[in-house]
Amino acid sequence: MSFHINSITISYTREFGTVIFTFINAKIKINQRVKNEVEQEQRQHMLPFK
Repeated sequence: MSFHINSITISYTREFGTVIFTFINAKIKINQRVKNEVEQEQRQHMLPFK
């Protein structure tokens, strides 16, 4: 189960508008999934890996 709990509201930040979720009783390892999605986006947009 996930909940949208907040978002980045400081307009000067690079992450402005980013949604913050909290997960309860997650069935997957969310860190690995997010990492995979970031890497996929980087490949699609030819962004440098860090």
